[in-house]
Amino acid sequence: MAAATPKLPKYLLISNETVETEKTFVGQMETALLVFVLPLAENKHIIDAMTHQALFSNIETLHQFNSELMSSLVKDMETNAAGGRRIGKIFKQFAPFFKMFTLYLNNFEKAMDLLKRLKEENLVFKNFVEHAEKDPRCKGHNLMTFLITPVQRVPRYKLLLEDLLKAMPDSEEDKKDLKEALELVSQSAKHNNEMIRRRENQDKVLEIQQSFTENTRIDLLDNPSRLFIKMGTMTKLSRRGPQPHMFWLFNDIMLYGDQKLDGSYKVNREIKLLKCQVSSPTDEELEAANKLGDGNSEFSLSCMISLESDQKSFVAYAESKEEKTKWVASINDAIEQMRVKYKHDTGQLAPVWRPNSTASACTCCGKKFSWTFRKHHCRNCGIVVCDNCSGSRIMLRHIDEKYKVRVCDGCAGKGKLSDGGAQNDDAIKEFLAKLDRSAYNVGPPPTRDPPELKGDRDVDRPEWAFGAVKQIEVGVKQIEVGAPVLNDELRMQSFRPTAPAPAAAPPPPPPAGVEVKQQPEEIKPPEKPKKPAKPAKPPKPKPTAAEPPPPQKPVVPKRPARFSRTPTLTEPDKGMGQQTTPSFSANPMAASSEGRLYPLSLLQDKANLPPNVDPRRREMYLVDLEFLDVFGCTKASFEKKPEWQKTQLKKK
Repeated sequence: MAAATPKLPKYLLISNETVETEKTFVGQMETALLVFVLPLAENKHIIDAMTHQALFSNIETLHQFNSELMSSLVKDMETNAAGGRRIGKIFKQFAPFFKMFTLYLNNFEKAMDLLKRLKEENLVFKNFVEHAEKDPRCKGHNLMTFLITPVQRVPRYKLLLEDLLKAMPDSEEDKKDLKEALELVSQSAKHNNEMIRRRENQDKVLEIQQSFTENTRIDLLDNPSRLFIKMGTMTKLSRRGPQPHMFWLFNDIMLYGDQKLDGSYKVNREIKLLKCQVSSPTDEELEAANKLGDGNSEFSLSCMISLESDQKSFVAYAESKEEKTKWVASINDAIEQMRVKYKHDTGQLAPVWRPNSTASACTCCGKKFSWTFRKHHCRNCGIVVCDNCSGSRIMLRHIDEKYKVRVCDGCAGKGKLSDGGAQNDDAIKEFLAKLDRSAYNVGPPPTRDPPELKGDRDVDRPEWAFGAVKQIEVGVKQIEVGAPVLNDELRMQSFRPTAPAPAAAPPPPPPAGVEVKQQPEEIKPPEKPKKPAKPAKPPKPKPTAAEPPPPQKPVVPKRPARFSRTPTLTEPDKGMGQQTTPSFSANPMAASSEGRLYPLSLLQDKANLPPNVDPRRREMYLVDLEFLDVFGCTKASFEKKPEWQKTQLKKK
């Protein structure tokens, strides 16, 4: 009876399994090379070199690497068959090179798509693959099975080493090296998985970029480290009301835009997360809204997201409360990572604009809006104002770094800023109190003089009286400091004429006994004789009765210039029995210059108008004060208005 084979310890059995699986893996890769890879590389009429590289990637390099690993494992198993194996030391040497699988793993999905397309489009390739798969060396496996084998290899190493570490006793010398090898293999597997996720993420970023319209200026591929996080539809509350938009969230920016008829998207704005913050209503606010009956409305507070950035701030509503929670968490995580990475705070934020539908009148003056009286928004506080109350422009660099933006009179007059508040106002007041106007002498004084002192330029005038306006920065706000308006009183004070020089005193008489020589008189040269005047021409003789006068050319009135805006009076030939009739040009403003102005009482009745008054433009013959009371503007500003606006004012 034969002697029974002694049973090996468990860790040796796992070690043998590791070596056997490595032999099987290398054998499958060698079969793939001999049956598929090398024949296709030689027969370039089937597929070209670029397609061959895209299909098989670096499979030949992986075969060489794993062949060396298998040789080291087999040699160690044969040398230390009974124990004392150094499998941990071997994997410790080879584990850092497992990152070579990353290239193959990133290309695997594209290779599968390419294989499917080649079988459908390339008949020669399809016949070759079907014939090669019948080779006995394939043992019934198809090409896809051979290509997927390297994808599963590195995770398989990790599982084998974990089982081996658990079964190996502490007395073995290789256990320490095995722990370090397991850690290195885990790092390589994690690196490969991270590269796969990054490659998939980059493909998603490229897909989003391709979905934008052609004239989109935003390039998502300009930052290689940009990662896609989340996308979805939310309802943005804009100044025109609620509108659905598509939102895209990345690790550094956030985009939103509209979908066009062809399926592409037009990006409306890019928001940098480094200068952004997001919030949602608290539980107390939601509870108070539910008591008031606002919690079940179409746009519930439970779905509201308030997003504030340096250039644009707005309110959006998610599709559900759960979706809102995911959006807020994702945006806050991305913002926090950006702040930690760049060590930067939020900075200045733009205000949330008040919707147009919530304002029927100007917030500043209270005048109601209409089709002709338009609405505008203050870029500093977000209120709805009219054009008259928002004529100022201020440089807000967190909103626009190049141009000044529209602000209301309250923000322009009080110096309010969204990031300074009362502290900034106090800083400006303190600065203006200490301001030395003489430090802002810019440009020479004006060349014109007052009429009372014209010609006398040697006068003492203050240097700051005619200084040009200069922009200075106080804290975070830019203000303008300029000279006061030069009125008549200031002009007379600044021009002080010098006193006339006193008359020269007569010279003292000479002392007694001193003879004073008289200077000879200056002899002037003789004057040149004047030329005799030309004799006057004799007058032309008057024609006698016998001699008729020469015919004269008829007097033709001067033709007015084309497109003239000055009214002219045409006087036809009275000999034809016609009367003088006035013809008015396009600009009756000249009536005021000729003095033909009448009160409102004489112009109200079209049937009994004063002479030379055009009934179609009779308002231009109205007295200036009454014109200002009736139309609320001057005649000059009235002429600059479009025709439809003039018609509206006439009806009123």
